[in-house]
Amino acid sequence: MGKSGQKKQLTLAVANANPATVIKLKFDKNIELGENFTLTAAQLGQNFDLTGNLVTKVERSPEQSGRESCTYQYPQTVCRSIAKSVEPALETTQATIAKLDQTTDFSNLASVPSVPSAEVSKNHGQHPGQYNTPNCHTVWVSRPGTMFVCYFIETTLRDINARFVQGEKTLADYQGKASSSERIYTYQGTCN
Repeated sequence: MGKSGQKKQLTLAVANANPATVIKLKFDKNIELGENFTLTAAQLGQNFDLTGNLVTKVERSPEQSGRESCTYQYPQTVCRSIAKSVEPALETTQATIAKLDQTTDFSNLASVPSVPSAEVSKNHGQHPGQYNTPNCHTVWVSRPGTMFVCYFIETTLRDINARFVQGEKTLADYQGKASSSERIYTYQGTCN
C-alpha cells in the first residue's frame, strides 16, 4: 500500500495466469481504516469490496541522549560609509561668524582666540564639502552549531489481513505489513 497525491493506492497481483493479473485500487486517502474495515466497490472503483482488519502496534525505544548538529541565527552589525554634504552647515557657520564680527566690539579684549578656518578636507578622494559617515544596521547570519538532546524512537507497526469479496464469495486474500519510525524529542537544548 502507498500514497499517490490525494489517493491511497493498493496494487494487487492475482496469480491466476501467466503473467499475473494486476489490479490497481485507488481510494481517497482521508478514509480512515479502523481495526475492522470495509471499503466498498464504489470506493475502490471496482466490482468487489475489500474487507479486513488492521492491527496497529506502537513501540518506543528507551530514551537516548547526545549532541546533534543545528543552525542558529547570530546578529552581526554591518557598516557602510556614506558621503554627506557639509556645505549648507559650513555656509551657516561662516555667516554666523561674519555677523558676530560686525556686531561685537572686541576692542577691550586683550586677545581673541583665533577661530580655525572652517575648511572641509579634500583628502581620500572626497569631493569638496563632503565627509564620510558610517551607516550601520544589523543582519542575521546563519551559523552551524550543536545542541544537547534527549529523545526516543517511536516505531509504528501495521499488519493488515484483508479479503476481496463479491457478494458472499471471497475472490482473494491479502496480507501485508508496514512499519515507520519517528524520533520524538523530550528535550532540546540551546543551539550554539
